[in-house]
Amino acid sequence: MNCNDFYTPIITPIKNLWDIAMLGDVAAPKVMRWQGAILQQPQASLLVRNKYGAVSTCNYCANQWYIDNNADQIELLHGCNSNPNTIPLPKPNYADLLIQVIPSNISLDYPNDCPSNPINDIDGDGIIPGERIGHINAALSEAVIQTNSIVAYYNNVIDGGNTQNLLNAINSNIGEGDLKNLLLQYSPYLSDAVLIAYFNRTNWPLGHGVQIHNANKPVSQSVWNAILQRNLPSGIMSTLSEHQSTNLVNARTGLESQLSLAKFNLQNIVSLKLNYFLTDTLPSSKDSVIQILLRNIGEMNDANTQLVFAYINKGDLTKASQAVDMLPTTLSTMTTLFRKLIALQTAPKGSFSLLDNAGDLNFVTNLASSTTAGYREQGTAQALLKFVQGRDYYIPHLVPNISSTGGRSSSNSTEEDPKVILANDDIIIYPNPAQNGVTIFYSNQLEALVKVEITDILGKVIYSNYMNNLSKLYIPLQEFNNGIYLVTITKEKEVIYKTKLIKQN
Repeated sequence: MNCNDFYTPIITPIKNLWDIAMLGDVAAPKVMRWQGAILQQPQASLLVRNKYGAVSTCNYCANQWYIDNNADQIELLHGCNSNPNTIPLPKPNYADLLIQVIPSNISLDYPNDCPSNPINDIDGDGIIPGERIGHINAALSEAVIQTNSIVAYYNNVIDGGNTQNLLNAINSNIGEGDLKNLLLQYSPYLSDAVLIAYFNRTNWPLGHGVQIHNANKPVSQSVWNAILQRNLPSGIMSTLSEHQSTNLVNARTGLESQLSLAKFNLQNIVSLKLNYFLTDTLPSSKDSVIQILLRNIGEMNDANTQLVFAYINKGDLTKASQAVDMLPTTLSTMTTLFRKLIALQTAPKGSFSLLDNAGDLNFVTNLASSTTAGYREQGTAQALLKFVQGRDYYIPHLVPNISSTGGRSSSNSTEEDPKVILANDDIIIYPNPAQNGVTIFYSNQLEALVKVEITDILGKVIYSNYMNNLSKLYIPLQEFNNGIYLVTITKEKEVIYKTKLIKQN
């Protein structure tokens, strides 16, 4: 745990790539992990010789002192060598006020105490652990700068940076010529709000309207609908229609696409950083996950619901409940499900207490098999039932390949399929192995429609069909390459049968 350098910029200008954790017991020596211990009196043999240089100008960096929840001391003493390169004074702005830095007589001989490369590439990917988060932070900082730059330009150029001024002008007694010139001045970056306000006016000179439309063509469907509702003369409409179909996109749409792409890239990197901490086992990583989600609520898809899961995972049910209270009314079903999940955390049997509550179990079961529920609600319900009942639900593939032969040509491997087979006494598939075709017999007396899918070893769907109970389904295999396939039969998205299918000549 000695000799970590929190100042060396592995990737300029990022510094201090690792958190500093103060734990409630003496930590085992782990480089770039636990960085100290809480002691009543500093002991030179147990303290660290790290170089510090924490800065607080990076809003997206994870540099912070971390205090373990089990710590109950009023003050946490951090001893260090008095060398200015190893003493964290003045304390970084990220430092917790409870931590007291105490210079101690700790020997510091870099050649002997600190090897030149104290960290190894433990997984052989060419990147040491600290460099990985360093790369992410560097890319994140660059993405933030790029996105903020595009946002600033967008806000400045759309309606000249002040939509309300243009709306006020449209609703004022300004002369028609002056109004036309004002709107043309900020074209082709007029917002829909301004364009709709202009074309919704009782009277506007037709020639002026044609010029404004032409300068912002093609306008959005909302603006075009506002124009269509005016019942304009056929000659004017002919001109407007011709202009509307001239360009595929206008300049404003192109700028909005750049902004959307920049935000997507930013959130992609945020997701990489989030995954970095999600795969870490340190208690402090749970806090890092929460902080990342808090910073990105409103920007990152599902950050608000993922924050609830993060608090539940940490065990902070109070914060989890508060996060649930902040969810929008459009997520009312998810809110109800979250409250049940939080209640289960303190139930005598934990999540298995769901089985003792018929009402809650029925609610979750219906949600898991619903055809109208959102993916958040349905996925959470299915995961809960998978845990407490062992139910296996079908997970749809995002890139199906039903009609193409690409998926079939890739299924020429005969390696053992690692998927677990789920048996069902009501289903028989024969012959297996098969050459020309296979027959599926479904003998259930009560259940009705089920879905049959065959996927290749890459998970691509290459056959999909439905069958009723007490029926047979013949599937020709002439176009299938030799190899192993997976047959999955589902009823209302719940997997009721799964087996390997071997195609051979």
